[in-house]
Amino acid sequence: LDNIEGVRERAKKGKLCFGTIDSWLVWRFTRGGAHVTDVSNASRTMLFNIHTQQWDDDLLDLFGIPRAILPEVKASSEVYCDTATTLFSTKIPISGIAGDQQAALFGQLCVEQGMSKTTYGTGCFVMMNTGDRPVFSKNGMLTTIAWKIGEQITYALEGSVFVGGAAIQWLRDGLEIVRSAHETEELALSVADSDGVYFVPALTGLGAPYWDQYARGLLVGLTRGTTRAHIVRAALEGIAFEVYDVIRAMEHDATRRSTEMKVDGGAVANNFLMQFQSDLTRGGVVRPKILETTAMGAAYLAGLAVGYWQSTDDVLKNWSVDREFVPALTEAERTQKAHDELKKYPIVQSADIEVIQSGLLYRKDYDLGDKCDVVCHRLGKSFAARITGVNEVFKAGQHSVSLTFGESASTVYQRVARHGRGDVRGYELPQITSRRVRILLPGNDWQTATINSPKTGV
Repeated sequence: LDNIEGVRERAKKGKLCFGTIDSWLVWRFTRGGAHVTDVSNASRTMLFNIHTQQWDDDLLDLFGIPRAILPEVKASSEVYCDTATTLFSTKIPISGIAGDQQAALFGQLCVEQGMSKTTYGTGCFVMMNTGDRPVFSKNGMLTTIAWKIGEQITYALEGSVFVGGAAIQWLRDGLEIVRSAHETEELALSVADSDGVYFVPALTGLGAPYWDQYARGLLVGLTRGTTRAHIVRAALEGIAFEVYDVIRAMEHDATRRSTEMKVDGGAVANNFLMQFQSDLTRGGVVRPKILETTAMGAAYLAGLAVGYWQSTDDVLKNWSVDREFVPALTEAERTQKAHDELKKYPIVQSADIEVIQSGLLYRKDYDLGDKCDVVCHRLGKSFAARITGVNEVFKAGQHSVSLTFGESASTVYQRVARHGRGDVRGYELPQITSRRVRILLPGNDWQTATINSPKTGV
């Protein structure tokens, strides 16, 4: 529109069409007889008002896009038109259109509010049905229309992880430490844990809930005892941690905990990954017999429109479980394991923690006494914490520092010291008698520890 001479004039006269891939396919199948899309695809153009379910005139004016080029927006399940191509011997009704992940959500028959699914493909895509009202995220999720059937609209929250199965492809094609994706499960199960190795698969940046395109992947905790099995296991666990971050963010937005998650995509064939995901989320992970849920979702929507199925209750009869993964540890076992792990570090006076598989997830407030620097070191070893920025400068005797994946947490010493309020490694801090440290751990949980001693580390 902006760069090719004459295009904008043609667009204003209605001589050009714009649309997503579904619009193009319908156009081709009808030989230019129909220019349509559905609400789920329209909501992804950033030009559609998901409340009024109309193209947004303010946004069109802002971007200078003529309304005449846009397709007519329809429901996700209705008879739009018949095919007109000679590819088929008879006319076939086109009656189901949905976006990729919305179709997968419907294909998993997550038709009730609160139901969710995760697709483990090249990336990972988590989507939760939020019912007939949109939920606007405060935790980095996307609010979208899931589908529209008749006059009933359904909304969803979505979080996208850029690198999922692509991390395993990198192990195969980049590092060349596995021959195929199938052997990763056997390798992961051949070791008791990752032996302190952690892999953050930010190979193309971090998606939800962080949205940091400049983040890069990390492989930390390597020792002379590290084997390819530890690295493979860490990579699979890293995928699960990314998905867990999204699930926790969604739960905060939806103010409800998800107790079950349906899964699909190529990577769900890996039983170790699914079991670890279940342990991490402390909920069921359900794998269906048919994994091509996006295609199934589109087919279900089309079948409902032409009366092949009368209702979603009829469609539910087609869905069946291949395997359900449940958390391997009970809450009592988890607590006992936490206490057993804590005994290894008697220098920590008290802490409320949980254990997930081989790693510690520090979740609640700590009473760390004068030994909090040891816990910082422990966090650095377990989660490769890195200082990403200072949220507040020193004021009123308090200081706030952000931690996330990356360097050793001990770098907080240097980072805080740069702000000119004493050498925090010198243990003499007369100007700071109480400090507050904020720590971001796997699971997107901000925790606060207030240290009331002028002679602590950090």
